[in-house]
Amino acid sequence: MKIYRAEIDLKVLPNTGREILEKLKTERNLAVKGGLSRLALLHNMERVGKAVDRERMGIEDRIKDIDVVVFHSQSLSKSREYLLEKEKELKGALSDIVLDNGIRFDGRDIEPVRGSLKTEYRAKTLTKVLRTRDLTFNEVVLIPEDSRWIAYYSPRCWRDLIEGVGMLTSGGWKTVRYDSGRMLPTNYGFFRLLRFWVEGKVKKIWLPSWMVKIHLKEMNRLQKEGVLPEGANLGRYSRIIANQYKSAEPELKRRWMIVLNYLGFTDLLSFDTFMKEQELLDILKHQEEFSFEDDIPLSEIIEKTLIERKKKQKDREMRKARMMNCRHKFVDIECDGCGQHCKIRKCSLCNYVEKQKEFKCNLIFQTGDWRRDINSLIAFPYRKRTRQKTRRTKQISSRISL
Repeated sequence: MKIYRAEIDLKVLPNTGREILEKLKTERNLAVKGGLSRLALLHNMERVGKAVDRERMGIEDRIKDIDVVVFHSQSLSKSREYLLEKEKELKGALSDIVLDNGIRFDGRDIEPVRGSLKTEYRAKTLTKVLRTRDLTFNEVVLIPEDSRWIAYYSPRCWRDLIEGVGMLTSGGWKTVRYDSGRMLPTNYGFFRLLRFWVEGKVKKIWLPSWMVKIHLKEMNRLQKEGVLPEGANLGRYSRIIANQYKSAEPELKRRWMIVLNYLGFTDLLSFDTFMKEQELLDILKHQEEFSFEDDIPLSEIIEKTLIERKKKQKDREMRKARMMNCRHKFVDIECDGCGQHCKIRKCSLCNYVEKQKEFKCNLIFQTGDWRRDINSLIAFPYRKRTRQKTRRTKQISSRISL
């Protein structure tokens, strides 16, 4: 991966962003990621004469949280005490800014990454970090060097910040899954991608219609089998959207309904009705209120991560053993997704997919080159499409009113 480097002039940043970076400029083993790093790079682009969308810049100027990477040298379990001490130090350093500006900073905003920023290891560590961002325009971090801030970013980050395009990466945490060898967004991936358009941080998103079609087919199957509540076409992220945006400005609610209607994730037109639907159906399915946690400590996140890693390793080993012992019964599938009509040989018993030439759609995902499929860029219409209520909409509305 090619990585660009640029020194950030703090004078061009809004006061809050400048204060945060001033507080952290002497920190070691630290990188700033997310919204603040994008904001710094956008201001730097404008400073060197690049045309930057002022409306998007204004949205990024409103800092809601502080996202950082903390680098550690040993395994996650062995680095636990170091990371918890670092969390304590950072919270202490940022407490006044967080309190005065209503900014969130807790364990969710600290990402432990094993690696070193020493000169001989820096390129490898930065590549590791940038390759695991969720979206291409998030492939930027700020590193303090001798009390200066240096932005390290990928070429496609630069491209998509200027273009205002949201595109998932193939290496993001929990954002991509495989369906018969083809890369598709997970529920979390859809949530992240759509959220950036809803909040006005991108103007378009790259999302082929065939991916949405396959996703909805899988969601419908899970709902029919009783795994998911009816209408939860983003899994439990449907419920999370309803909760996180229940007190949001009307414009954000309106934009969520534009997205969800356009993609076929709901046929409800009102966000408040959608919210009540998700609350009701989630409770009916799980027989309990959904637990939304605030101010999660890093210690809890580390423990959950370690448990999850063990489970994933065990599941991987079981899946590998099942496939090795399976008397495969292959079926031939012709994918009609991106128009290449690729042939897929898949076992109907264990879901093993025979190795083959890499799919073109996967290569676009892996390279982040949406220009090879420019027709899959979506600029959602701002006006909601009027439509008659379906039978399901009427049924849900009547259940909510009870």
